[in-house]
Amino acid sequence: MSNGNATVIRFQYSGDLWKAVDEWCTANGFTVKDASGVCREYQKGKGWMSPPILLRVRHTPQGSTLEACLLFGDLARLCSFYTVPREMGLESGGYSHWLHRSQARKTVNTLLVKLRQAEMS
Repeated sequence: MSNGNATVIRFQYSGDLWKAVDEWCTANGFTVKDASGVCREYQKGKGWMSPPILLRVRHTPQGSTLEACLLFGDLARLCSFYTVPREMGLESGGYSHWLHRSQARKTVNTLLVKLRQAEMS
């Protein structure tokens, strides 16, 4: 699902998770990149002025997983001499792309609140 750099949140959700996530994504400017079976992938932004936010949701009877990260393209990585990973988690800490991570974290936290989960700090 990811290369290990995304922020991963595991939780239990009773109710129609896909309806809640789809409604939130539509209201917050995310588009569906992939929807196959128990996994869906959403993206906000194209990466012209800031890296897009990538959101992956997996929902099974055993539980749900949300992965969120900033997605850096080849040009952004080349300009950083490949010191920036392709995917960067949204956790706070560190100086690398702190503003983009902070903005993305605030956005994804609104989804976590809607799903009655603890916010990222």
